[in-house]
Amino acid sequence: MKLWPPMPHVVVELWPGKSEQQKTRLADKIAKDIMDVLNYGEESVSVGFEEISSKDWKDKVYKPDITEQALQEARLRDVNVNLNYAQRLMRCPPTEA
Repeated sequence: MKLWPPMPHVVVELWPGKSEQQKTRLADKIAKDIMDVLNYGEESVSVGFEEISSKDWKDKVYKPDITEQALQEARLRDVNVNLNYAQRLMRCPPTEA
């Protein structure tokens, strides 16, 4: 089955300056690992590159993709921990004082 557009699509954000040969090598390795791990065919995987200048890195990548995503994931873990705790409490028989 051929998927179009290819899925999954991985975007590598990096500073400018890497050669096309380096980016091609990296794309090939990323695609190969995705195919191996997820059992997708070559036609289903694509890899792209977005060059971000060092002066824009903090605002365009670090804050939105790394810092805020990490905070969101931490909040989600906290919600799951609290939910699991509440579910365990609901299953426990009431204690006598």
